[in-house]
Amino acid sequence: MSFSDFNLQADFIKSIEAAGYQSPTPLQSQLIPLLAEKKSAVVWTQSASGKTGSFLIPAMNYILENPAPEKRGARILILTSRRDRVSQINYTIKRLSQDHTMRFGFIVSGRPYQTQMRLMRRPLDIMIATPGRLNDLMSNGKADFSQLEMLIIDDLTAIYKKNLHGLVEQIIKQASDDCTTLTFVSNDDDTSAYAEDLFPDAVQIHVEDDDGFVTETQHGKANAQDNNKHSNKQNAAQKPNSKQASQIVVPENLMAQKVHVADDYTHKIAMMDHLMDEFAGESTLIYTATNKAAEMLQENLSNHGHAAELVDDLEADEIKDIDILISSDQQKTVLDANIYPQIDTHIIHFDLPRKTEQYLKRLSNHSQDHDEALLMIDGYNYNELKHIEKTLGETLEQITVPGLEPLNPFVNLSKGKPSRNNSRNNSNNNNKKPHQNRNKNNRTNNKPRQNTKNAKNRKPRQNQNSNSNEENQTDGQRRQRKGPFGRLNGGAQRKQSNGHNTNNNRNNANKGRGGRNVKVGVSTRGTAPPPGSGGIKNDKGWQSDFASPQERKTEKSKVVIRYSKKRILEDKPEDS
Repeated sequence: MSFSDFNLQADFIKSIEAAGYQSPTPLQSQLIPLLAEKKSAVVWTQSASGKTGSFLIPAMNYILENPAPEKRGARILILTSRRDRVSQINYTIKRLSQDHTMRFGFIVSGRPYQTQMRLMRRPLDIMIATPGRLNDLMSNGKADFSQLEMLIIDDLTAIYKKNLHGLVEQIIKQASDDCTTLTFVSNDDDTSAYAEDLFPDAVQIHVEDDDGFVTETQHGKANAQDNNKHSNKQNAAQKPNSKQASQIVVPENLMAQKVHVADDYTHKIAMMDHLMDEFAGESTLIYTATNKAAEMLQENLSNHGHAAELVDDLEADEIKDIDILISSDQQKTVLDANIYPQIDTHIIHFDLPRKTEQYLKRLSNHSQDHDEALLMIDGYNYNELKHIEKTLGETLEQITVPGLEPLNPFVNLSKGKPSRNNSRNNSNNNNKKPHQNRNKNNRTNNKPRQNTKNAKNRKPRQNQNSNSNEENQTDGQRRQRKGPFGRLNGGAQRKQSNGHNTNNNRNNANKGRGGRNVKVGVSTRGTAPPPGSGGIKNDKGWQSDFASPQERKTEKSKVVIRYSKKRILEDKPEDS
């Protein structure tokens, strides 16, 4: 039997064969004609061969045969429980729609929320979604499935166990009665009863162990469940305290290892994106040194359309069904040695641990007949790589990805471990008192303020220029404060137009609040009128700015030259 035996479009049959589908599997032979007649079905299996193609081929053929004008929302919704399944389904749609126009998108957690809100409003033919993020959009009123034409539930059992089956009920209530449903359910007592109540009119298909099929209508049920199916299976995930069966291997007998040299973290992510496209549909196990590095890698791969899962986030029976697994050296889950042959088709060391023994422990989990293990190395793993090469006694081969060759030389960017001497010096430095500033300009600021009581008891320092008029000063006379540009505040000297400013003002300006003479810093010469000005007797020739103009007298006068310590009186020659 071939795909041409079904009522499919001729161009689409060529695309199916070009994508690598040679002949239909038994499950595909059952579902393709069933969905072409728009009949709902419940398939009791999760591991049947050709499961993805069994619902994508009839769904995509339905879109090609029934083109519809652009409308808001998706025509077909594929609901799956894991992000790795989103990546698989998305990749299969790309392969099957290479020669056709198909609008599809996916909704997963870890992606920008606003972008997915806009995606919900776009006209899409097929939408793939995980229940967690889609449930958030439904709760916020951002999703509308009233025009949904086909609903495909990839794993109802996992959705039911995660307590998200209420989302399925909301979607079915929004969709019209003509909406076709296809549901895949595992043989579980609780989920089986729920699926039968939710889809009472659906055709039930039970898959046996030998790929035989028994098709029954609504209430018929074939006893295809093997009671001893899981009795001999070992638990894939053990407790951390359990001993690992594998031992550290001898370096001489290790598998082949090749190194991809990267310039930086962004370059490593670009190469990982290329490798995930190349390994699509095949199991890949990625090692990281820390849980934080594993979470960052998972997020970056998700942003590039690759759904990866952390080992700690999965149940034991889900690990072998995932294509991209991320295992951290700090994870709590310890995998059983029997599970590695099912998940290690490709082995990638995204970063290296500090100790070489931990790296050898990674390799000891796998058969040493494995083809090769890839190491993603940048300058921050330079020392670790050299220690591994020293342990192995050889230099590992370096390979490149075409178009992603490193642009910078491979140099050491590793941070050295702090020595004990440095830590001791740092502790001693922390106990030391802060260094005092020895700047001369700051000495006065560091001195403690003098006690006011001692200052009052001190004798005031007498100014050499003071005269007997100081004794007549009152307590109300205080030195004047400087204003901007060195002027006295308010122009107090100009207010005294009656001419009674004498040397007392000058002395008062130099006299502090505590009775000491202090240099004010601004000379009052030229601003305060000297004795005898403004109509006062004994005028020496100085003319006030406020007095009426007078003729200047030409008589011999004296000029005072000020120095820091003493005054010198010189005779001024008469004006010629």
